[in-house]
Amino acid sequence: SNNTLRAADGEFDAKLVRNALEAFEDDLRRAETGKQNPEPEEKSKGRSSVDWIWRPSAGRVEVGFGEYVSAPASYRWDGTLGINNGNMRDLGRWIGFEVKHSYAGPHSLSIAYASEDPRPVAVRVRAKSGVSGVKKAVAAAMAIVCKSPTTGFGAEDVQWFRDVAVLDLGPRGTARVEFKALGYLPHLSRFELCPLGGGGSSEEKEIVDASSAGKHGGKVSFGDYASAPASFGWDGTLGFNDGSMQDSEWLRFEVLSSGGPHHLNISYASGDVRPVEMKVDGGDTRVICMEGTTGFGPGDVRFFENVTQFESLRTGSVIVEFKAIGFCPHFCNFELVPSRTVTQPTA
Repeated sequence: SNNTLRAADGEFDAKLVRNALEAFEDDLRRAETGKQNPEPEEKSKGRSSVDWIWRPSAGRVEVGFGEYVSAPASYRWDGTLGINNGNMRDLGRWIGFEVKHSYAGPHSLSIAYASEDPRPVAVRVRAKSGVSGVKKAVAAAMAIVCKSPTTGFGAEDVQWFRDVAVLDLGPRGTARVEFKALGYLPHLSRFELCPLGGGGSSEEKEIVDASSAGKHGGKVSFGDYASAPASFGWDGTLGFNDGSMQDSEWLRFEVLSSGGPHHLNISYASGDVRPVEMKVDGGDTRVICMEGTTGFGPGDVRFFENVTQFESLRTGSVIVEFKAIGFCPHFCNFELVPSRTVTQPTA
C-alpha cells in the first residue's frame, strides 16, 4: 500500500518498485527454464533507479578492494576487507583501481562494505592520457557513496548497496576509478560496475577542453542567485552560508546555455575541504569542491577549471543548483563553458 520503497541510498517511487518486482519474476522464470543460474541472495539485482537495461553478464565488472594499484600508506587489505588507519580527510592520495571494461560511457556503481556508522566516501573517474594531440577532460564527475550504515565492521556485516551512483568510464578499455573517505573509511569489500544503455560502438566520444569563447552566458556571480536558503548571504565578493547546508534548500541560478556538451569552472575560497553537490535541470547530482584553498577570504579564492562535465545541455535557460553536503565554501563565481566532442579513431 506504500507509494515508496526505501532503498540503499534513497527512495524509489511505486513505478520503480513494480519494475523491480517484474525483473525479479523474470529472473525466476529464466532460472526455472535453465537459462540462468540464480545468484546468491546478497548479489541479486533488480532494476535500478536510473533508466537502463540490466545485462546479467555482458559488460559487468566486479573488483575487490584488495586489487588497488595505488593507495595511501595507511590503507591495507586484510584478505577480506580494505581498512584505513585513521582519518582520510587530509590525505593527498586516493585508493585507485585500473578497471578494464568492454562497454563505453556511463556505468552504474554498486558497492559492498561494512560500517557501523555512516562514513561517506567520494568516488571519481580520473581521465587518462588520450590520442596524440587530444587533450581530454581532467576528470569525470564525482559522487558520494557509503552514506548508510550496516550492522558492524566485520566481514559478517558486509552489505551490498546497489546502483548508488553513475560513473562515466569513457571509451572502452581501462578506466581509473578512485575512492577516498571524507573522514574515516568504511571497511570496504567489493564494488561492481554495470553498463547503462549502449556504449559498445567502435567510435567513442570524449568531452574535451575547448575555448571559452562563444555564447555561454559568461561567469555567474554567486550573488546573482534566483533563490537561496535564508541562511545564505552575499557580502559583495563572496557567498557564504550561516551553518550547515545539509538540511537546507538548494542555491539556485538561471544560466544561459548554448546547448550541447559543457564543463563547469568555479572559483571559491575554503580553508578546508567542503564538498558541494550540484546539478543542472534536475539531472544527475555531481560532487565538486573536493579541494581546499589557503583560507576563507577574498585573497584565498582559487579558480578550478573543468571540475565536472555535462554531455548534453539544452539550448536556452537552464537551472543550475548547488548545496553543500555540510558547511559551505565561500563562493565567488562559476561558469558553464561549451566543450566539443571528438571521435576517437579505432585501433
